[in-house]
Amino acid sequence: KGRAPPPVVDLVVASPLTRALQTATAVFGCNEPESPNLVAVEALREFCSKDFQPCDSRRDPKDLAASFPHATFAHVPAGPDTLLGPGVVETAESADNRIRWLLSWIRSRPETNIACVGHFQILSRVLSGHMEPAGWDASQHDPLSNLDVRSVPILFE
Repeated sequence: KGRAPPPVVDLVVASPLTRALQTATAVFGCNEPESPNLVAVEALREFCSKDFQPCDSRRDPKDLAASFPHATFAHVPAGPDTLLGPGVVETAESADNRIRWLLSWIRSRPETNIACVGHFQILSRVLSGHMEPAGWDASQHDPLSNLDVRSVPILFE
């Protein structure tokens, strides 16, 4: 309430963490008829380089599919989470590889308006480390906040 409606999109891509799938479904109506498809991708999940946070672990895609039957999980590895767990944290190099995969995958898509629903750390890394070389000037925008919507035009050449 009190927010502008979400942009009209052709596809919604979301982190496979439950809270992101819930947000994508609620904001873009992905479980409604005539709604955009929802695709979960491992590349958008949160990046935690310091401490294990159980809320940043993902569930097995089979369990997620039962909770989100309207979503596709082809880009989420089968089985338990291997990027994060007790005593296991992801490296920055791994997160950057995920981001490069994400941008390449988006580039290959036929849709032109794609929403990405993710988390603070990974989206901040996308915008600052991977979009600035393409002309995105983060200094011209407020810092990301919870349930923030940003329109970021990307021209792939």
